[in-house]
Amino acid sequence: MAAALLGWEVLLTRLASLRYHFHFGNLAVSNGLLGIGAAASWLGMTRHRWRSEPARWVASSLYIFAGTLVVSIAGLYGLPVHLGTMNSEGTLLFILFGLASLAPFIAGGLALGLLLSGWPERTDRLYGIDLLAAGAACMCIPLLLPLLGMAGALASVLMLVLVAIVSIRPSSILNCIIIALVAAAWATVANPAPSKITRPIIDSTWTPLSRVDVVDVPPDQRTIRARGVNVSPEDVPPQVELMQDGSASTLLTDFSGQPESRALLATALYSAAIQIRKQADVFIIGFGGGDDVWAILGGDPSRVDAVDLHHPVLAAHTEVRPEWSRAMITDPRVQLSVMEGRAALNRLDRGYDIVQLTGIDTWAAMSSGAFMLAENYLYTTESFATMIDRLSPNGVLQITRMAAEMETLRVLVQLRSALAPRSTRDFADCVIVLGSADHQVATLLSREGFTKIETAIVTDWAEASGLVVHHAPGANIPGLIQDYVEHPDPNAFVEAFPRLIKPTTDASPYFFQFTRWTEPASAAGTIREPTYISQGNPLWIGGVALYSVATAVALLFGPIWANRRRPDTARVTRYFWGIGMGYIMVELALMNSVTLLLGHPMLAFSVTLSTMLITSGFASLHAHRWTQTRWIAPVLAGLVGGTLSLLPGLTEAAFAWSDWARVLTSAVITAPFGLVLGLPFAHRIIRIPPDHIPWAWATNAFASVVGAILVVALSMTLSFAAVLWTAVMIYAFVLCTGARQSHG
Repeated sequence: MAAALLGWEVLLTRLASLRYHFHFGNLAVSNGLLGIGAAASWLGMTRHRWRSEPARWVASSLYIFAGTLVVSIAGLYGLPVHLGTMNSEGTLLFILFGLASLAPFIAGGLALGLLLSGWPERTDRLYGIDLLAAGAACMCIPLLLPLLGMAGALASVLMLVLVAIVSIRPSSILNCIIIALVAAAWATVANPAPSKITRPIIDSTWTPLSRVDVVDVPPDQRTIRARGVNVSPEDVPPQVELMQDGSASTLLTDFSGQPESRALLATALYSAAIQIRKQADVFIIGFGGGDDVWAILGGDPSRVDAVDLHHPVLAAHTEVRPEWSRAMITDPRVQLSVMEGRAALNRLDRGYDIVQLTGIDTWAAMSSGAFMLAENYLYTTESFATMIDRLSPNGVLQITRMAAEMETLRVLVQLRSALAPRSTRDFADCVIVLGSADHQVATLLSREGFTKIETAIVTDWAEASGLVVHHAPGANIPGLIQDYVEHPDPNAFVEAFPRLIKPTTDASPYFFQFTRWTEPASAAGTIREPTYISQGNPLWIGGVALYSVATAVALLFGPIWANRRRPDTARVTRYFWGIGMGYIMVELALMNSVTLLLGHPMLAFSVTLSTMLITSGFASLHAHRWTQTRWIAPVLAGLVGGTLSLLPGLTEAAFAWSDWARVLTSAVITAPFGLVLGLPFAHRIIRIPPDHIPWAWATNAFASVVGAILVVALSMTLSFAAVLWTAVMIYAFVLCTGARQSHG
């Protein structure tokens, strides 16, 4: 039962990212906690009905769960796709998605709540088994996606429920076998889960992190991006589009079959750096469809090392359209690898004449459900510093982003911050900024500064290509870019700018958040901005927080207030609210802390959550052996302090390790937290009156919802370290004040 619920939650985050946009992923997790909490509240109010025959009620709730799961899957497959605009249609789809995903959590929550409340003398051990199973599901479900696809993984979740039904009602085995066979048959013939993509899908591949689709590009929609002059579609060779979770698009073009068309890339931003660094050693982060590589090959490089995060992207070149990429992948100078960009940078033992990345937007698939927004560790000041350090003498770093002025300015702000301790040259002499007709902006940086000859070569090429020169050393070009680069007090410029463009760091890696928390009027004016422009609007987060708190309070206290025989639950509420909020805060902050080490938020989500749940489950199984838990707060403080002190150095050292070694390291970092924090719930749940167990279960779930929102606010305004220390204070308060909790 627990494995099925967690599996449903994990798959919902993937469906939300695929069908909708990142903020819907958080809704999946919030709905899970709210649904379980609502079920527990109802159990607390109706205990006189089920306490004499809890096993019968468990069986009924399992049947309901199986039914709601089937209905919800059908609904989520049938609902129209939401394209990101929060108009009346978008709001309605938001609500329908929430309702469709909520029902199974309520039914499943009833089963789990009944198991925990119906046998109070075994609650701690049942809770431990619950956590162990949930942790195993969190680990296994992502691994099932590449093997079974979304339909197969959903069918597997349904089969887990059927196993639970047979476990408690053996007489149901024949019916369950029939349902399992029908589910398996559906999974084999089901269409790919619907996504934001509206054009024909040629190939679709699930990874543990996301889905990558190869999508047809009609002849009249072919294009070459990042050019100064738009190109006619008939002049472009055949193309397909590679899309990650229905977004993060990159084009794969048949430049092998039509080699003369490579000239179209010679006047695009991809070719800017090679104008002054011919025969260079080049490192490309995110080769995608290959435009960067093709463009660099036009400059006769000595070596091209290129990495991308996803195996299916490389497979698109080598298996789906190998004839289109033949001339590139067979070139002995080119080496394509599957690796996360930041990790690859840190593993390098040599310098490059050019380090280049173009429009890397992994946020499209970052629906971890932790509502960590779009944290991207390629776009932090520390990452930019690493890129600069990997340049050979006179090397050039080229970063291309979309042309929203605030995004380009933030790139420049962070480059200035990263360059300051590494160069004595004036920042204005070290950067060239170019723009394309499709609103992309390339920023070129040289640690030693660009010479007059180099500047003239780049600007002459740009003007001949129809590109816009926003800044060049020695040139007077009016505009915001020039205003910032030449400003006598750049910090004052950043503070006075109407949007938030201060540098982002590894401690708070929200590159795409451009709205200040201290300016609600500005937040109100930009709340309808599309997610590809700006994310993490404080009013949106505040609205989610208000909804979560109001729902939690209503569902938690409503039944108590409506019940004439109100139990004295004040201490229970305070204690379990505190540990629920503290646990989720530690969990989400740890996810962020190991994301850089592991290289991808979804991998960090799976490793951290599964490790926390499994180790907390082991601790819960032995909670009855402990007489008190006040020691947990100082131990937690020691763990937090040690982790924050040692993790940066450990992360840097681990970049050279294998993927499995880094996963194991992340698990070792996380495990002590799970072992320590798995005790308070189970320790106290067997020491309160049985009538209070449902309220404790509900309180813990609702507090987790609120805690997740608090993590966002604290990490965006302060840091994830602040999140961890806040959790320490919460645990210290509730464990000390709850030490005299009444026994039942």
